[in-house]
Amino acid sequence: RFRIHISYSRGFLVLSLRQLSNEVKTFEELGLSQMIKNFTTAEQGLCIIGGPFDSGRTTTVRAIISEINKTQEKYIVTLEEPIEYIIPSDKSIVVQREIGKDIKDFETALEAIKDEDVDIVVVGSVKSAQVLESVIDIANTGRLVFATMDGRYATSILGEIKNFFPEEKQTQILNLLGDTLIGISIQLLLPRVGGGRILITESLLATHPIKALIKEAKFSQI
Repeated sequence: RFRIHISYSRGFLVLSLRQLSNEVKTFEELGLSQMIKNFTTAEQGLCIIGGPFDSGRTTTVRAIISEINKTQEKYIVTLEEPIEYIIPSDKSIVVQREIGKDIKDFETALEAIKDEDVDIVVVGSVKSAQVLESVIDIANTGRLVFATMDGRYATSILGEIKNFFPEEKQTQILNLLGDTLIGISIQLLLPRVGGGRILITESLLATHPIKALIKEAKFSQI
């Protein structure tokens, strides 16, 4: 499988191809934090994987789902745009739905999932208030949700979540977020001395004091 971008430059056709490896690396090989490992054993709540473009978020989510898939009996649904890595079912049942092909959009897909007996939901992109509200709602009804978002810091993602909504609704959303959030993991891929790239992460674990600050919108104190 390949990730392919096609464009024109000065009148010439340009192709950019990246081969997607079939190898599933362990958490240790990827350099993921202990908090990420703990995400795999959570029963319910919201886990956010953040970072800028090309920071390896898709690879991290793949590692999380693969670990759950081989160790637990769960019903997992992923919503992706597009599907990059194929995850065959093992102990778990893994259903991968491609936005624009298998279902119209994230909003429609999440509304459908609310009526399904799903244990784990993976949302490949959160870029609207409706998607975010559905993600929080699903996490608040006893399901485990993994969502990827753009952002270089955990507090900037919290601020973005708040600003998705009009002022009159922000308090309600932050209260729900404080109740459901398990943690936020931000990652960057930096050049490694000697070649290649290395992962660095920022981990925000939603402890009781953190949840209280989220509900009060006091992100600067985190």
